[in-house]
Amino acid sequence: MSRNSVRNTTFSCDSLGIHYDVSRNKESGVVTVQRWDSTIDSNVFVGEFYLSWFKPDRVRMGPDGQWMSKKRFLYKEGRNPISAARTFEAADGTKYRWKLRWNKLQLCYASSENKGKAALVMYHRHYTAGKVSYLEVNDSAVLQALDPIIVSFLIMEKERRDRDKAAQRS
Repeated sequence: MSRNSVRNTTFSCDSLGIHYDVSRNKESGVVTVQRWDSTIDSNVFVGEFYLSWFKPDRVRMGPDGQWMSKKRFLYKEGRNPISAARTFEAADGTKYRWKLRWNKLQLCYASSENKGKAALVMYHRHYTAGKVSYLEVNDSAVLQALDPIIVSFLIMEKERRDRDKAAQRS
């Protein structure tokens, strides 16, 4: 991440040709994610989300995607009422789960047969000025599902930061 903001930032890896731009429209509050596509030499729309205290949270994936509730896109599985883990499904049907371990977001496969295996993606957040936070991809198999991974990560991290702020206030 170029900045520590989850609403205005850039994700990039030059060696893999990965470049995502994240921006928030100040008027509407909608956060838009675009990916650079070198084959057409232009940005491609990936998705949008809107998180609000007063209106329903919404997500939309792909240029032809319809708005859906955030809970439909990024849902809770299991019965643990205090778990922050959320699951989403990529276009190929693979289910992934974001988990919070030691206050770090980690992405794993959601299936029970992959329980306990190493994280596919880990978020390393830096608090010091000059250090850049980043997503570490530990398994290249997830690169084909990077679009929903980036959008779901941004939502999860925004909600984690909101929870941390609320806890500090109380």
